[in-house]
Amino acid sequence: PELTALRNWAQAYRVEVFAKALTLQKSDFPAEAPGVLASEFSATRRGRQRLLQGARELMTELSATHSLALLTNGAPDLQREKIAASGLESFFKAIAVSGEHGIGKPKPEIFHRLLSELGVSPGEAIMVGNSLERDIAGARNAGIRSIWIRVPGAEEQADVTPDHTISALSEIPRILKDLEDPSGN
Repeated sequence: PELTALRNWAQAYRVEVFAKALTLQKSDFPAEAPGVLASEFSATRRGRQRLLQGARELMTELSATHSLALLTNGAPDLQREKIAASGLESFFKAIAVSGEHGIGKPKPEIFHRLLSELGVSPGEAIMVGNSLERDIAGARNAGIRSIWIRVPGAEEQADVTPDHTISALSEIPRILKDLEDPSGN
């Protein structure tokens, strides 16, 4: 029920924002225009989801030797749609969408639930994420090492320090190798 209420609120909010923007631009517009724009915004946003460069290759490489899981915050229908559209779903042994559990990142419970599903301890896991506030802080809260993907133009400030910072997915295998064999052999 809470997710339905949130979805309804978000759509009404978008309509309101577009109505105000249109009013500032032009006083005379069709009454249905804000609703059409709000719907078009949602459809366009979903259609423009893109994988980071090298994502499919990395998932192929890592899934051969590691148990991969996905933890995402958000409404289940939207998140599941994005996961399916990515074409990467089959690489994950476990997937947790916060809206399905009523708890999300950065709370440690959602991380522990996913680790339990994988059958691994926090010390055996590594969180790779692009949000300092949710992914990296959440990993730290759960006792999990972290790799922050610094996405150009989407950097954020948070009072948390990742164990590793990268700017490309291609850096992850080297970090994993170093963590598995610190001597470099």
